[in-house]
Amino acid sequence: DLLLENMKGQNNRKVHYEAVICLVWNGEAHYFKGTCEGTLLEARKGGGGFGYDPIFMPDGYNQTFGELAPDIKNSISHRGKAIRQMAAFIKEQNQK
Repeated sequence: DLLLENMKGQNNRKVHYEAVICLVWNGEAHYFKGTCEGTLLEARKGGGGFGYDPIFMPDGYNQTFGELAPDIKNSISHRGKAIRQMAAFIKEQNQK
């Protein structure tokens, strides 16, 4: 609610989520970054998710993270993207 209050009257409501995962593999750090672009709404929509999910509408969707089904949210979320990158890296390393 504090974020919504602080954003009152702001025209530019473009925001993004960003997640970075660090995996140390054989003593070397590898970083995997996922982002999700969207818009910060003026009021909450939906009761799912947590944190800012009810006020974040991802680009290309007409529902907030708080309204989207978990499988859809996970397929486009910043965390999901970073985790899939890390999983692909681990799979690739294990095939060597």
